[in-house]
Amino acid sequence: MEGKDTALARLAQNVAARQGEHIQQRVTLCDGCEALQTRLATYCPDFTQVLDFIRANEYLWDVATCLLGESHPERTAWMQERSLRILSGQTEQLIAEFRQQAQAPNTTTRQKNQLQKTANYFERNLLYMDYPTYLARGWPIAPGGIEGACRHFVKDRSELWNALDSGWRGKLAPAAHRGGK
Repeated sequence: MEGKDTALARLAQNVAARQGEHIQQRVTLCDGCEALQTRLATYCPDFTQVLDFIRANEYLWDVATCLLGESHPERTAWMQERSLRILSGQTEQLIAEFRQQAQAPNTTTRQKNQLQKTANYFERNLLYMDYPTYLARGWPIAPGGIEGACRHFVKDRSELWNALDSGWRGKLAPAAHRGGK
């Protein structure tokens, strides 16, 4: 492949070929990379960009680990509470909390850096983190559902082909030997 722009141009062509009244909502998942978001806006201008929740959650895990450590008994509860806040549209409040905590006198340099890094990432991607709206519309917020759906689609197609193939094999084989007659 000749690069990202070529890949996205081909993607845009494939999308355009499939456009129709049956497609009412257009969504792209992104990882928060500004260059990719800019390219997606160029090649897929009518699409709503959604920040991959798994990617956002990785940043949150980094904060949890930095603040509490890997084995802290409350780390999972801390994550659940903040993940739910993001999913319920309270990301701006979380950003403010992280910035405030970064300024606390007992915050280490390592903690301060991670809190600021995550707050900056969330702030930069806030436009793409409207998860309450995305969920209400039934849109994907993580690639797992898409990958799972594709896996099932491919599996179903494969099983259908195998079923058709085995059912028609006996009928087609003699015809092939007779030259199609």
